[in-house]
Amino acid sequence: MKSKKQITTVNTNFPTVKEKVSFIHKNCHESELFEPLRLLFKAKSFENVQITHGNNEFGKDLVFSMTDSAIDEKIWYSAIVKNKNAQQNDFVSGGEIQQQVELSLKHPFLDPSGKKIQISRVFVIINGSVTQNAREVLCSNYEQHLRSSIIIWDYQRLISEIESHTKDLFLGSNLPSINMFDNNQITVLSDISKTNQLLQLNMKDIDEIFVSVQTTNSKHMKKVENYVMFDEDNKSRTKNIEDIDGLDEVINSDKSFIVHGIPTSGKTLFLKRLGIRLIKEQKQNLVFFFEIPEIVDYKVKTLYDLKEKMIEQFKIRTNDEKLEFENYSKIVLLLDSFDDIKDENLKCTILEKIDTFLATTDLKNLQIVLAMRTTEIIDKEQRLSEFEKTELLPFNIGQALKLVEKIIPNNKAKSTAFTKAMKDSMLSSSILRTPLALTLMAILYRDETIDLEELPANITELYNKFTDTYLDRWDTSKGVSQQYKYEQTKNILGFIAMEIHSSEKTFIYEDELIKFLTELRKVYNYEEIDNPYEFVQHLKQKSGVLNYDENMHVFSFFNHYFQEYFVSLCIDENNENDLKDNFFEEWWENAIVFYCGKTPRRDKFILEVSKNVVPVELKDLYIYLGLLSKSLQASHAIPINSRLAIVKRMISVFDNFFVNFIKEGEKGNTFAAASSTMDIVLIFRDFFEKLFGSKHISNDECMKLFESILLEENNNLSELTNYCISYFVTFHRDSPTTLELFLDRPNIDVIWQRIVYIDLKLLHYKSKDIKSFKRIKKKMDKNKFLILSKLKDISTNQLN
Repeated sequence: MKSKKQITTVNTNFPTVKEKVSFIHKNCHESELFEPLRLLFKAKSFENVQITHGNNEFGKDLVFSMTDSAIDEKIWYSAIVKNKNAQQNDFVSGGEIQQQVELSLKHPFLDPSGKKIQISRVFVIINGSVTQNAREVLCSNYEQHLRSSIIIWDYQRLISEIESHTKDLFLGSNLPSINMFDNNQITVLSDISKTNQLLQLNMKDIDEIFVSVQTTNSKHMKKVENYVMFDEDNKSRTKNIEDIDGLDEVINSDKSFIVHGIPTSGKTLFLKRLGIRLIKEQKQNLVFFFEIPEIVDYKVKTLYDLKEKMIEQFKIRTNDEKLEFENYSKIVLLLDSFDDIKDENLKCTILEKIDTFLATTDLKNLQIVLAMRTTEIIDKEQRLSEFEKTELLPFNIGQALKLVEKIIPNNKAKSTAFTKAMKDSMLSSSILRTPLALTLMAILYRDETIDLEELPANITELYNKFTDTYLDRWDTSKGVSQQYKYEQTKNILGFIAMEIHSSEKTFIYEDELIKFLTELRKVYNYEEIDNPYEFVQHLKQKSGVLNYDENMHVFSFFNHYFQEYFVSLCIDENNENDLKDNFFEEWWENAIVFYCGKTPRRDKFILEVSKNVVPVELKDLYIYLGLLSKSLQASHAIPINSRLAIVKRMISVFDNFFVNFIKEGEKGNTFAAASSTMDIVLIFRDFFEKLFGSKHISNDECMKLFESILLEENNNLSELTNYCISYFVTFHRDSPTTLELFLDRPNIDVIWQRIVYIDLKLLHYKSKDIKSFKRIKKKMDKNKFLILSKLKDISTNQLN
């Protein structure tokens, strides 16, 4: 059995303060109380609190001070700690406690600089009982004026003080300083006050709004198993792909991750909820969260030392506690807002610094999770090669329902009706399945601003409706609607957004904004900015869409997506060529999408882009496809012939992108060189679905176009592109015909037999056409081992 001195309370949970204090009394050395007492006295506003127990302590286990405001001097205290019941003999002259009190008052305390400091008052803290006789004996040893300098706490007073000041820290299973950091970090990560302010959600913290999300990596790995494992009776793989939580992928791994996704896909929420789960669910995890612009030294254009910033954040969260990295089993560094850095050279420097830090740091078990919109710059600069890449996926119906139920609580029928309406009308559009977009729609429905017959058809219409509602509420809430006209407010916000965006920034300083509005008033007759200074003061009072930071004296939009939406309001036929010139610039991507959605029946801009904007580099092909798809979804009402022309163009570019992706992979320039055949097939199939899966694209006319392409025996498309089209039509038409047609193409590779067989099985066509299914299975089984080796082989060997 362990001795009393060896037992510790670390990693042990206690339901009450009394039970933990009692456990320490019975099982632990008095030193187990030193750290909790240090934090307790700090919480009671004492200063310079430090543990001094040792050979040269002269009776002082802890020392601390407090400034007497009446005389403006520091009064110094010491604490004597005993983890036992105190008897009369302990307090008589020559007794153990009496001697320590005497030594504590007689011998000065030496601070780190060597300065002698006289102790004026002494706390005698007994984790046990103290008899009345003992108190009287101690007091009788001192003159009247010294008796008030000796404060005695028994275990009841100790319990009361802890419960009043440091209960949560004390009851945590880690060291108290660790508990303090964890609690404060959770508070910071959970804060959604700005979101509440804009969206009027009235939620306490992030847990009330967060819905588990899927990632491409977690979902992809589950898919691959189905194709490369021939054990058809394996019953262990029962978990539904749709149930996989992307957070688990990171939590259960020691690797570093790049989490990417389209704007408003929930990257920041993902990082913050990840941090909270790591702190709450795992023992001894040290979690840091930084927005990258806050840890950049803009003077020398580099990243500050990350370890120093971690130590600094720890001190801020713990009131200057010392960080002991060795106390933690895992250290997690969460980095957000990378895309707010617009200087490409600075971005490259930041990635280099992160790479170097991970490779050279002395921190053990360090995991870095970096969030960004796309991984383009990482691939281009060949950085962060040790990081896993995972993309946040749009919400499925189940996730959408969970989110809507949080926003429309206590009304199951209404939230279910809303989700069904989304499913029936437009949920197939990934742009409108992001957490923010769904939240905005649910709020509009909750507040009865829209009904189920008029859900927004595209992203621009959604933001139009929300800002119309918000700005009207904004201006009328305090009776200022007559002074500040709504339409002018919206236009002025658009011009402010364009000014910020054109400067490749996400903020504007207050004095710069006043100057800008002064010049704007010379061009436009907006009464609202007759006095720019007054208008800016008005903006300060109206947190929400445009927020003011009092410390930095800057204005910024609530979300970068809002900035891009307001930018689109300033674009028309006269300056839309600027968007074409910046088509491959990520910074302008969403402004282009919003612009297309502003006039969804107009096809001139998007047709000119599809015909005249020519992607050459591999990355440009990827950007072109993604942006053209989003723009086509936003331009949902253009003529059928224009839509079909754009879709045909996208098919051609998709095939070109795949062929060049494999060719570059043969040179080692893409991840095709390190990916299996099955991996690449599924990645491109998912990419095809992402491009064409919107209801506004995959309509009946486009399906007929796809079928006509497949019927062309020599359509000059790769086998993979033909397969993607076939699977897409089969999935959306709910008919196996096109996949079977694909297998009948001449000289087709044997791998497609297995792939199509599993596709039909997973899509539940086995029982619909048993004869066809058996025929495909027979061919597959004949080439079983060849197919298996090809699917697992490097993709560049099989798909070239």
